[in-house]
Amino acid sequence: MRRRDNISTIVDNLDRAREVEESSQRLQAQASRFDQQARVLERRERWKKYKTYGCILLSVLIIILVVVLAVAPMTGNAPAAAPTPAPAPTVLPGGSAATPTVSAPTSG
Repeated sequence: MRRRDNISTIVDNLDRAREVEESSQRLQAQASRFDQQARVLERRERWKKYKTYGCILLSVLIIILVVVLAVAPMTGNAPAAAPTPAPAPTVLPGGSAATPTVSAPTSG
């Protein structure tokens, strides 16, 4: 009888060991899914933080630009207009270049 009791105990132990092993595998799978989801969430939160900082920085730069453009004409430090380029010489028929003439205003 004792031998049969030992065999049944061994079989019970093997069944429990299989259950523990299956449970352990399920827990490992759950842990790896949790780890993967945690990494994805961390990445999302990081990008969310970067977008927030980017929007704040862009807003501050726009405000600074508006203030500078609004104040510059008041201080007389407005950007100067680009100089007007000199007129290009006109080529007359026959190949000679005509020099532009500037007439002085007449008072009258």
